Amino acid sequence: MYGGRQLGKTALLRALERRFRNVQQGRLAVFVDLKRELFSRGRGIDALWSVLVARFQEAGVLTESKVGATAGQEALFRHVKEWLAASPDRRLLLLLDEADTFLGEDGKETDHHEPFPRCQRLKGLMEDTDRRFKVIFAGLHNVQRTTRSANHPLAHFGEAICIGPMLEEAEFRTTLRTGASPRSALPSQRPNCRLSMKSSQTVLPTALDRPNRCTLPVPGAPSPGLHPLLPQDVQDPLADETRPN
Repeated sequence: MYGGRQLGKTALLRALERRFRNVQQGRLAVFVDLKRELFSRGRGIDALWSVLVARFQEAGVLTESKVGATAGQEALFRHVKEWLAASPDRRLLLLLDEADTFLGEDGKETDHHEPFPRCQRLKGLMEDTDRRFKVIFAGLHNVQRTTRSANHPLAHFGEAICIGPMLEEAEFRTTLRTGASPRSALPSQRPNCRLSMKSSQTVLPTALDRPNRCTLPVPGAPSPGLHPLLPQDVQDPLADETRPN
């Protein structure tokens, strides 16, 4: 899953986490911000496994008596398989946000291993569990470029999904249900929905969330609800010289 900054990728992952998680039915979802948990703290890329141990313990997949905080990747995967094998209904969804740096580092070839060794292990766990364990990477457009690499082990699991601005309500709900949105449903491919925002993407919410300063006239539209947003609806408020910077 890829897209520009401030377009809702993290919010979508969090929504998927809430929708998928159902303890009674054996479905668990674990969200990890790779940038915050690894690189912002100066931790190496292989610290991923200890981070997953902690997150899986919090989710109830692992117990401290079986898997310690310093457990390696092999012990971690073995206990994940055991947890899934305990019931045919169990599922585990791993959501890895801010994955650009992780994928860039993992894609480096060294004298000791081929590119993407850690992704290869995650792919192996998906295959060994018949995809009852599944991982989703989210990040900027580097994620899309990474999946196009011939050496990337996850490329054949599906096409990279672009998260664009201003998804309509029905499209957002479809994305939550399936974890994917067809390209034909993206607003950027609909003639009356495309807006040339360039670097102003993060400005628009500020400009439009003040009903006392700007209005969005939608003749004949029911209220409340979500309504089509036309280019002039955005251009007029942004051109208002009385609006504070």
